[in-house]
Amino acid sequence: MDTVLFRQYSSMADACIAQGRLRAAGIHCRIQQSAMNSLLGGGMVDGGVQLFVKADQLEEASRVLGNQ
Repeated sequence: MDTVLFRQYSSMADACIAQGRLRAAGIHCRIQQSAMNSLLGGGMVDGGVQLFVKADQLEEASRVLGNQ
């Protein structure tokens, strides 16, 4: 499955909320925390938390989350 970077968040909590909304809408997604962010305890560092979606669901994901 090809995934693409959809959004970046400064906190894991915000990324998890977005992930939950996408999954509830039937959109496959995953969260990836940057290596530097993990090493430093998960604060706002170097890219933060990235949310990936399947490439063929990108437009639907944008509709679900809008400007959030």
